Amino acid sequence: MTVASILAAAQKSCILQDVNILHKYLILFIFSSLLLSCRAKAPSDGIVVIIDGDPGRLDPRYATSGYGVKLNRLIFAGLTRLADDLSARPDVALSITRKGDGATVRLRPDVRFADGTRLTSNDVLYTLRSITRSIPRPSPYAHAWRDLVSVTAPDPLTVKMTFSAPHPHLAEDLEFPVLPSAWLKRHGHAFGPDSMFGAGPYRLVSRKAGLVVLEANPFYFRGAPQTRRIYVRVIEDENTRALLMASGTADLAQNVLSPLLVPSLKKRGLRVQTGPSNILTYLGFNTDSPKLADVRVRRAIAMAIDRRAIIKARFGGAARLADSVLPAFHWAHASNPVPYAPDEARRLLDEAGFPEQPGSQPRMVLEYKTSSNPFRVALARLIAGQLASVGIEVRVRSFEWGVFYSDLKHRRFEMVSLQMPEIILPDVYCWFFPSWMIPQDGKGGGNRWGMRSEVLDRACRQLEHETDREEIRRLAAIIQKEVARQMPIFPLWHEDNLAVTSPRLHYTLIPTARLNLYDVSVGSARN
Repeated sequence: MTVASILAAAQKSCILQDVNILHKYLILFIFSSLLLSCRAKAPSDGIVVIIDGDPGRLDPRYATSGYGVKLNRLIFAGLTRLADDLSARPDVALSITRKGDGATVRLRPDVRFADGTRLTSNDVLYTLRSITRSIPRPSPYAHAWRDLVSVTAPDPLTVKMTFSAPHPHLAEDLEFPVLPSAWLKRHGHAFGPDSMFGAGPYRLVSRKAGLVVLEANPFYFRGAPQTRRIYVRVIEDENTRALLMASGTADLAQNVLSPLLVPSLKKRGLRVQTGPSNILTYLGFNTDSPKLADVRVRRAIAMAIDRRAIIKARFGGAARLADSVLPAFHWAHASNPVPYAPDEARRLLDEAGFPEQPGSQPRMVLEYKTSSNPFRVALARLIAGQLASVGIEVRVRSFEWGVFYSDLKHRRFEMVSLQMPEIILPDVYCWFFPSWMIPQDGKGGGNRWGMRSEVLDRACRQLEHETDREEIRRLAAIIQKEVARQMPIFPLWHEDNLAVTSPRLHYTLIPTARLNLYDVSVGSARN
């Protein structure tokens, strides 16, 4: 592949990288062709879903990994659920009425847990108390309910809550799964692999290394799922994931296969779906670095990156330019675009005190840290090549996740590339950018960039207790504009969801990138 906007020096390294990647995938699909004649079949009583990492804890009070959340949302039901525009809609709740600093929730009368018992207000009461009182141990989600003063259950279908201040995102916070109180009290407040169930479409029936098995909940209030069993397999190697899909052994691989594989996957008769997502890929800058302290340098870096060319070359068009942390379909999104303008980037660098140097000398040298994922390393090298065209030498360094994350927390970087998954609320900005969220000695909030802004701090303090949606939208627009002005990070793109499915599977992507397995169904197997 070539990108017209990249200079010859950048093309050399990137083309070599492409050749290596494509060569690897060519070998992979030669082997997959051989496997097609003797491939294993997916199980007849369900479907096989491939993920690329262990989900960790599935108990929603303690699940923090992306897959942990995705799977526990299949096992449990919340009072609300997320719509495609990322707003919260009633689910187990019939209605939510707010008055002052209080709220009353009425429950649906037809909701049952997977053991057939009725879900009542007592289960909601227990769930909230379990989180806020750290039973049996501290929950990372307790902070969302720090202003909850009391919760009562006046009757089996009514929950009343009182807060110390307005709780602006109550509907979104009530998406948290409801736990079965009676079972947990009998079994020591802990879920085991053979006992985890909620009121969601599936229940956990077994779990062992590399495999989670879910079974349809016959009592699910929206109707039992059509698919009886879901086999979730953890496959860390991408080559193996692609082979399993190509051989017909697996049915679904969502966001775990490279876009470069799409043409070959389609030739194998697999279905490929893409759709918008709320997953952001971005560059982060350490604004306390002498080289990056001037916003003109950070803006020059942003203007020197031809994101459209990268999206075309690396994603086959399956990504959307980002002009905010929030995706364009989010109800609080405010657009603050940054154009591709290399000439303007050079001018800004001159103004910031980094003039063009004689000969082949760079204006500056920056270190760019990224994870060891080969695809992410290739993207970093492509960006480095583009920055070379305006006189910035970038040295890409890749690390295993543990080392990379430690450096990030301790702010030991100049420039990094990262992703933000599960972007739901506009107050995500108030975790990553207020001055009080700058971490100290590796502890604290998400403002690893060192952004300091009175405008943003003030707006975040107002946003913390604002309940009016239009006022939240207005404050979010102020925050987005201020982040775009100071540019502690540069939003690159929102990568599309990419689902590869077997021909027998009927599957629909959703923007949250969660596993949409309630409506999934199995048709005719491939011939």
